[in-house]
Amino acid sequence: MTITIILVVLAFVLLVVLGARGRKQRDNAAEAARRAVEARFETPDGDAASHKDEDSRA
Repeated sequence: MTITIILVVLAFVLLVVLGARGRKQRDNAAEAARRAVEARFETPDGDAASHKDEDSRA
């Protein structure tokens, strides 16, 4: 009886730990996809840091 309770508790702990990790990976994948879509639809002059400053003489 004691072994059964320990196994059930261990299974529950593993379910919680692995479920949290899977949720984190899914959230990271969704964030990466969102950034990729935003980058694809970004206008060419939308990101000033990626373009050379034409007024600069350096």
